[in-house]
Amino acid sequence: MSDYYSALVSKKIFPKLDNLADRKLRGWAKRREKGNINKDKYWRTVGERNWCVSTEIGFE
Repeated sequence: MSDYYSALVSKKIFPKLDNLADRKLRGWAKRREKGNINKDKYWRTVGERNWCVSTEIGFE
């Protein structure tokens, strides 16, 4: 029975988790840079994906 509802539950949960992770990462970057977020330092375009948290050498 739980498999029947699994797609509905994940459809609601994953956007919330994505938003929460994004807010946490932005807060971390803001604290680390003392109020100013240097988006080019932490977020990059990797392939077709924009706003990926990665290092200069690649997606991690």
